Amino acid sequence: MALVVGMSVSDSLSTAEVARLLNRHGASAFTEDVRLLFEDYFTHHAATDEMQSSDDDDSDAEPVMPDESIETSQPVIPQHHEDNSELRPVVQPAVTLPSADLSMESSSAVDDKKLDEFLATGCGCARNCTTLFTRDMVRQSSLDSTELDMYCGDHINHQHILLLGAMNALVHNQEHTIQKGHKPQNRAETRSTYMFRGVPVCRKFFSFVFACGEKRLKNVKKQFLVEGIVPKQHKNVSKPHSMRRDEFQSRQQACAFIQNFAENHALVLPGRMTNYKNPDLKLLPSSMTKKYVYGLYTDSLKDSSTEPLSLRLWYETWSELCGNVVVQLPRTDLCSLCQQNQMTVGKMKNLDEEKKLQLIQKCQDHLLTVQKERGKYSEIILQCKTQNAIPKLPGIHSKCSFVGTMHQSFDFAQQIHLPHNPQQVGPIYFLTGYKVGLFGIAMEPIGKFILYVIPEACATGKGSNVVLSLLHHYFENFALGETETVCHADNCCGQNKNNFMMQYAVWHTVNHFSEQFSLNFLPVGHTKFWPDLYFGLFKKKLRTTKAETIADVCKIATEACPVTNAIIPVAVGDERGKIFIPTYDWHSKFEPNMRQIQELKKFHQFKFSHNAPGRVVCKLTASAADEDGVEMTIVKDVNAVGIDLPLVTEPQPFPVERQKYLAEKIRPYVTDDDAKDILCPFPCLVEESPATLEPVAGTSSAGITAARPTIHVELVATKRKTPVCSYCKESGHRNQVRNKTALCPKRKKDEGDT
Repeated sequence: MALVVGMSVSDSLSTAEVARLLNRHGASAFTEDVRLLFEDYFTHHAATDEMQSSDDDDSDAEPVMPDESIETSQPVIPQHHEDNSELRPVVQPAVTLPSADLSMESSSAVDDKKLDEFLATGCGCARNCTTLFTRDMVRQSSLDSTELDMYCGDHINHQHILLLGAMNALVHNQEHTIQKGHKPQNRAETRSTYMFRGVPVCRKFFSFVFACGEKRLKNVKKQFLVEGIVPKQHKNVSKPHSMRRDEFQSRQQACAFIQNFAENHALVLPGRMTNYKNPDLKLLPSSMTKKYVYGLYTDSLKDSSTEPLSLRLWYETWSELCGNVVVQLPRTDLCSLCQQNQMTVGKMKNLDEEKKLQLIQKCQDHLLTVQKERGKYSEIILQCKTQNAIPKLPGIHSKCSFVGTMHQSFDFAQQIHLPHNPQQVGPIYFLTGYKVGLFGIAMEPIGKFILYVIPEACATGKGSNVVLSLLHHYFENFALGETETVCHADNCCGQNKNNFMMQYAVWHTVNHFSEQFSLNFLPVGHTKFWPDLYFGLFKKKLRTTKAETIADVCKIATEACPVTNAIIPVAVGDERGKIFIPTYDWHSKFEPNMRQIQELKKFHQFKFSHNAPGRVVCKLTASAADEDGVEMTIVKDVNAVGIDLPLVTEPQPFPVERQKYLAEKIRPYVTDDDAKDILCPFPCLVEESPATLEPVAGTSSAGITAARPTIHVELVATKRKTPVCSYCKESGHRNQVRNKTALCPKRKKDEGDT
């Protein structure tokens, strides 16, 4: 290294030669010399000569000299003043140079470390190639090969040339095999005999000494088999500027095609969608994918001389230049009015301006109404959360013990089937497992969710009787005892938005369960709310967990939110049909004293008060002013409302055919032996005496006593038919041959005689 430093500029070595010297002798011992070399060539010391003044006679300014506190190693570079009247030396910041005590590993040290690790672990072959050569020989070959990994002026990699020469000597690709003492045969595959310095080695050792990876070695060998030892230039060299220019023009044409296609087929929304931040959004139908539009694009260029973009560049062009054109995702439970408006807006280019404005205004009014309703929903939840005295946990509370407002939302979820296994076998997809219904009530202000698990044997449908019974159980066992109750639900008329729900709200306020009761229904098609969030968390956990009983489902619900314990599962019954939470016949109780609300579907908020028993205030939207509400009486006689609970509606006996189906078809897929007898027991003779159901805490026992019918079931085991031989026509065996011997005695005798 001292030799390199002592050389003059004219005798300086090339960068490759300097690198070779550093690699051979190591850089750690010459760090100080390298620092001195950098100082000599790249750092100027402060000038000691006096600055010359300008020739201008009018200029008397003294030159500004550098401060004495600045080190002389800092370069002083003269710069021109704005009026070119004088030169002012400007002090530049000092250049930080590498010092000798820096603990920085050089590339050579890293290579030595890799070499030592390779020699210590070995190549792993039977020859143990690392022991056949000295360390210096392996190191020198690896460094020389690394130095050749560069592109010359002809854009050819020199290491590739080295490997091509090796492949030319080591690869056997003759037409016939050549092996001493064996007959030549047609060669099926090529074979490589890797060697280093005349000694056979393994491929791993060969790759290390030639400083190439497995992928590069494979690619060079493939190139040699196809093209021979012809050097290969970099691909960018063979791509002229004209092709790059043509590619840019092609991308411009593709962008124009996408925008024009969107103008004709996309849905232009008058309002911004919540999923996208781009206000200038154009939604293509879900059937018109990017690949579908690409097919139309290539078809349109068949008759022209322009080459179409590749599919990869098509996707890149769409993403980079046409981000406002989006393919709509497949969805469910969409708003029919929004869908109709979108389709109409997409076709309004042929309408006159007045109709266009009316149509856009109609769409905007609908979206504004939805936005207000959603804002009202969020506002109520926020107001309930900010109450200081609100209880933090659900439980049994006295009536109106909490002076405040509580909000809850309720809805059904899609039923699940048991057994459920993340590694589900194929045949069970064609079978119907044990059905389990799910009904949830979200307590948004305190972050809790009551999940009712309804087994198939305890199900009585999904009508308003079930919804009201579960709501009543919730208010008696989990509500906070609030004075004002606010509920949100979807617009399903058979379950939530019906006259029986209104009658229950009257019964609830008349009996002073709450002083104020409000029923709110979100706009149709815009009913994604908190219960869907909790159902999603439950389904996400269920997707990766095995469940074979109702107890497993409840456990999964509890573990779905392990930190907050937000989901509280409640089993309505068990797999055998034992009822824990009864279903009451609210229809029979309310119908004689009920007055129906006319045009119930058009209203979206219903308010009830203890001070106005039997009356309701109906509003078109929850965000509308109270003055816009319509007040009406929906009860014939308030005194006839009463506090008694209705009679219990018993579920139908679990059908025997269904039990047989579960035992025969579903039981084999239940892995746990105990779960088999719980979920899919074999039907047998069952005699049940009239049983009295135990009342649930907080409920009345009126009407709970009921007699379960006696079920007489006899499961007859199917017997296999006795086999009949087709040769001798006798029963007890078949006309088969096993181990070259006939099973039929007559046939065996006949074949033996022949």
